[in-house]
Amino acid sequence: SARCILTISDDASRCVAMAFPGTESRILRVHYSVDASRFNPLQPKENLITYMPRKLVDHSSKVLFFLRNHLPAHWRVVPIDGLNEAGVAELLQRSKIFMSFSHFEGCPLPPLEAALSGNQVIGYTGQGAKEYWTPEVFEEVESGDVVTFAQRVLNKVQVLDELDHFPIYAEAIEKLASTYSPDQESQD
Repeated sequence: SARCILTISDDASRCVAMAFPGTESRILRVHYSVDASRFNPLQPKENLITYMPRKLVDHSSKVLFFLRNHLPAHWRVVPIDGLNEAGVAELLQRSKIFMSFSHFEGCPLPPLEAALSGNQVIGYTGQGAKEYWTPEVFEEVESGDVVTFAQRVLNKVQVLDELDHFPIYAEAIEKLASTYSPDQESQD
């Protein structure tokens, strides 16, 4: 008997509508906001690959296992763990690649924060992130395909190593910042 049901993504809206037939007209999709002044690509980049180790631990440990003998020595994998928001933002600003292990999430925040910070994001969409998963910044891996996941990370490292500068896709980042802004959240 709810008058309004708030959801955080188009995928979550579809899930609620499927689970509770007849509620479609009461579903209101709301965008959350991310502080683009904190998550931005303005810091110098390092050869860092970041990920959230608490997300799909089994998958991330397998990807790390596959990377261990193939990742060039001038690259490091750094887990994002035990940090406050400022610490997460600082690490993402220095990182070049973010590995996304999102799993059935309404609209996963870490891949978005990583993209806003200028990272190339490789991995799982968690379904909800499909609405912001654009090819300039994001590369989707089918959930569970850990060998392909590791290979895509290694391919990206090779591509980045061959470039004379790290590419920042400002237009795509600005669009994400606008879509997930306080203004958009208020409009919703």
